[in-house]
Amino acid sequence: MPVETLESLAELEPSYVPLTEAPAPEQTASAREKSENYLYENGAHSGGKRASDVLSIIKEATDKLRSESTEAKVKYTVANVRGVVAEMLSKKLEPSECETVYRLKEFLPASVAIDPYDYYIEMGGLRKDAVLVNNFFETRAQEILPKESETGYLTGDEVNTLKKDTITALVDYENIEKKMNVRNTGRDQLIRWHIQNQGHLLSGKKGKTQNKLLSEALSVTDKRDTTILKTLIENHAEPAYVATTLPDEFLEDTEGKIIGVIEVKAYTPSEVKDWTNALKLSMVQEFNTFGLSEQEKNDRAADAALYDRRGSQVNILGKDMRPTGMRLGVNFEGLRYFINVANNEAPHSALKVNVDLINDETAEVIQKEVDFEYPIIVRLPQDIPNEDILELGSVLEKLNISNIAIQKLPFTSREINEKGFGIYHRFGDTKEMERLKRSIDPSVTSALNRRSAWVE
Repeated sequence: MPVETLESLAELEPSYVPLTEAPAPEQTASAREKSENYLYENGAHSGGKRASDVLSIIKEATDKLRSESTEAKVKYTVANVRGVVAEMLSKKLEPSECETVYRLKEFLPASVAIDPYDYYIEMGGLRKDAVLVNNFFETRAQEILPKESETGYLTGDEVNTLKKDTITALVDYENIEKKMNVRNTGRDQLIRWHIQNQGHLLSGKKGKTQNKLLSEALSVTDKRDTTILKTLIENHAEPAYVATTLPDEFLEDTEGKIIGVIEVKAYTPSEVKDWTNALKLSMVQEFNTFGLSEQEKNDRAADAALYDRRGSQVNILGKDMRPTGMRLGVNFEGLRYFINVANNEAPHSALKVNVDLINDETAEVIQKEVDFEYPIIVRLPQDIPNEDILELGSVLEKLNISNIAIQKLPFTSREINEKGFGIYHRFGDTKEMERLKRSIDPSVTSALNRRSAWVE
């Protein structure tokens, strides 16, 4: 770190890995080739989703919009596939390989990009509830566990076995459900059956401790938006499951610590404009109330509620000021919470950087530890105009969202859609997929067979 005076600490900008502002054509061509090759590699995936899962992604999307029109289903489906394809195209690109249009607090330590699914592969895969349970056992279980001299004490092996059984049940829930030949039972009960089936159910005082640990562990996976539960996110009252967000990619340093994330948003140019405009309009309703009457303030508050802005995430409203059903944005706070969870840190912990400082009075060089928000890189398609990205960045800055960079993937949103169309036919038009394809709304699959549904 550079040597600084104490007075300059507030303006300190630590050293960082340079982010490319304008890649050379040959660099872009190389990045595109690497990404395209990976998309069709055997075993290629993003967050555990593979190109060959395209029909499952489509079925999930159409089932979610059962009562909507075919047009709405097709649009939503294409957007979902585009999102997964963009994540896979992004996966092999390091931060220095994408054009960086906007950055705030230029700080990105040396790191490599890694898929969270790969990071947690030994755990059986990536599920937010399983990661939170793992974090509970790594950080809070000892607070609940009786001391070694007390009744009900569990050994380290017994606690670790409980952790492994619980995580296995969460990750492999459907297979365990089939194996046990039960349906519609409660999740918690099924997990307890699984523990018993493994021969790991304890009795007596130990059994009570085991049950209490399990109940506490599962409480951090609560999905209800409630303020009652005591969770990892103590200061925000939201359940840990609600307050944390799975990132598309981790940034891992040389010591295996997660120091940032990459979030891929395969938005079209019009969607980025909608996102920015909705943020600006919601801010007007929220912040510009000086000099207004109480009635005017109440009207503003009602309008702001329609946008339901949470950080940079916001509802997109139609001309009639009604939500269109689309919600755009990045949950920066949730992503940073997840970094804390992955690192087994206290909520709201920041990246600590040692800085050399000079005391002006004694000329003595001292070290001071400075906290920085974990960096987050947002990647958007190549066809988003630079001026729109810069405008979005300035809005995020006004919302006090710090230490972010906005990059461009070396593919346009249209190109990403084309690749979605390609994998739809490559993996969907096979005998193995016939049964799954027949379970999807036929009006949707009929529309998706045509290129126009993907590239209009």
